[in-house]
Amino acid sequence: MEESLDVLVLAGGVALGAYQAGGYAAYAAAGRRPAWLAASSIGAVNAVLIAGGPLDAACERLDAFWTRAAVDAWPGQRSHGLFRHAANWTNTLTARLLGSPSLFRLRTPLDPVRSEVPGLYDPSPLVAQLDDLVDWERVNGGEVRVTIGATDAETGEAVRFDTALGHRIGADHLLASGALLPDFAPVRIGERLLADGGLSANAPFEAVLHDEATAGADLTLFVLDLFARDGAPPLTLEGGDERRWDLLFGNQSWRRIEALAREETLRAALARLAAELPEERRADSVIATLLREARRRSVDLRYLSYRGPPDEAASQKMFDFSRASLADRREAGFDDMAAALALPPADSPGLTVRPIRR
Repeated sequence: MEESLDVLVLAGGVALGAYQAGGYAAYAAAGRRPAWLAASSIGAVNAVLIAGGPLDAACERLDAFWTRAAVDAWPGQRSHGLFRHAANWTNTLTARLLGSPSLFRLRTPLDPVRSEVPGLYDPSPLVAQLDDLVDWERVNGGEVRVTIGATDAETGEAVRFDTALGHRIGADHLLASGALLPDFAPVRIGERLLADGGLSANAPFEAVLHDEATAGADLTLFVLDLFARDGAPPLTLEGGDERRWDLLFGNQSWRRIEALAREETLRAALARLAAELPEERRADSVIATLLREARRRSVDLRYLSYRGPPDEAASQKMFDFSRASLADRREAGFDDMAAALALPPADSPGLTVRPIRR
């Protein structure tokens, strides 16, 4: 059996990304180290924070970033209820109107134009934060493979930047991956105008499972999604507004996982049939490929997704950077990852999918 690899897949969701910081804290506390980080949008920011320095200090870089991101226009207690709900909405609306000082600010007519397509916010503060916390040479140095997802704003095609394929990832790639239209302007890289990776694949796990370089290795895939497809039915207009986005993004990830599971089942069946062919037929290039797939690795996919409390700011929870909300999300990520790590290893070849529902 080839080497077993840990891979973290980090989805997008703006301020919900504090969940992933907590998940990584539990992961690191268990003594584990990722071989590969595949991410989009705010997940891509968390990915370069992890890879952009010594892994032993990755939690410190994540904590520094999310501590600076916290904004309290109206401090809310960690307890939940009507007061907390009002505080969350106040902080969300403040971020919408004024921005988050360490991440983005409302664009003015005097700001320099970074894109031929307008955006509501200027992400220059995020670039300054990344340059302060991230060693780009380490990101691109190969200690941890990093793949960043974006979406071609013209064709809709998923676009990947991968340090193992010779791409050099920098701040512009992060801005492109997080260019959620129309809040943030798309970024032109080369000939392509790129927007948020979540518009094509919010959790880009296909980049991992379709990769030839790791085709022979067993994989443990931790997918940290920021939207849960399953949840309580909405009882109010506000709840329906929030549930819409959870379903849109959560279902996007889950349907793609189901498609991958069907693909794995079909591949295994074809490989078994190919193995029964006469020796002379096995020399055919297509048959030889199927036979190699017969010895395919085991993929243990542990699917974590953020489930917020009922006092979140509905569909605008992505822009709630209040200290209490970020702390709650971090704690939820820590607990979910602890539950995922407590599972025994998958004991069967092919793709095993295990959702974490605490």
